[in-house]
Amino acid sequence: MKFGIVGNCQKENFSRAVSGLLHKLNENAIEYLVDEEITSYLHSTGDTFSINKNAVAKGEEVFSGTDIVIAMGGDGTILRFARQAAIQNKPILGVNLGKLGFLAEVSTDELSDCIDEIIKGDYIVSNRITIGCSIEGQPDNAIYGINDVMIDRGGLLRVIDVETYVDNDYLFTFKGDGLIISTPTGSTAYSLSCGGPIVSPDTDVMIITPVSPHTLNARPVIIPAAKVIRTVVSSPEKTVQLAADGQLQKHLTTPVELTLQRSEIQVKLIKRKVRSYYDVLREKLMWGRDVRVAPVKGQS
Repeated sequence: MKFGIVGNCQKENFSRAVSGLLHKLNENAIEYLVDEEITSYLHSTGDTFSINKNAVAKGEEVFSGTDIVIAMGGDGTILRFARQAAIQNKPILGVNLGKLGFLAEVSTDELSDCIDEIIKGDYIVSNRITIGCSIEGQPDNAIYGINDVMIDRGGLLRVIDVETYVDNDYLFTFKGDGLIISTPTGSTAYSLSCGGPIVSPDTDVMIITPVSPHTLNARPVIIPAAKVIRTVVSSPEKTVQLAADGQLQKHLTTPVELTLQRSEIQVKLIKRKVRSYYDVLREKLMWGRDVRVAPVKGQS
């Protein structure tokens, strides 16, 4: 078993977290490759941890030359590195150094135990679908999202018109801020904040969620993942913004037609057997706690 180590060096306590992980791997004679950006950062901060030069690799080699990739950061960091891992068909373990951490499987305090479980083969690989989006007339500009693909008005003031079809069957037209097409993995991301449902990640579906529609009739819709979504977007401002997972952004001239469907690319997330998806929901969303009676910060 050989691990690849990547992450967001700007996260708080990053140096301590990586040093702890490397100590664990060295102590147990576990092979690894660490991204050269991490080693450069550790040296720049004065960290004296010794890393074998043969264990330092450039980004792509960290993925191609290892069995499992460990991504240290928040959900945004994990999404970014999960793209590279998916292309190499490698599973990825997310370590939470951020705030919410729906995609991160473990905290830094849990990482050592999780490494032991992985070495023993006592873990689960959760296969997650992704959504591909192609732009009419622009075959080289296709993108895909692990969480979601979103079309919106960007920083413009005026609403946009969104006309949507499912397998060429007309669904709805509305004026609003945009449209989100999300995977079950992304159901707890931006779609949720826009009124979309929480969907178990082992469900083979896609979620269509309007963003701030100027009508009460446009509501989130769950459809089978085998369906093809086509949406035609126009704007009085003549431009709209396309984003995947809130990271890949393109500015498009309207009217523009987009086709969205399940991509052939799958993301493989490492999951612990001791924690279920529903455990994560309860923890992150604080289900079972009555926040109405929580003490005000600074008061007892």
